[in-house]
Amino acid sequence: MRRNFWGGLLAGSLLGMTLLVAVTNRREDRKKKLMRLYDDLTDLWK
Repeated sequence: MRRNFWGGLLAGSLLGMTLLVAVTNRREDRKKKLMRLYDDLTDLWK
């Protein structure tokens, strides 16, 4: 349960940061790189 809580918190903050960067910097290649990084990190928590 505790791991799920921290995993959710981490994923939520990562998603928030990714969205923030995607909005402030609209370059597609940067966004794709961040989404790929985010996907890799979420795979670790599954």
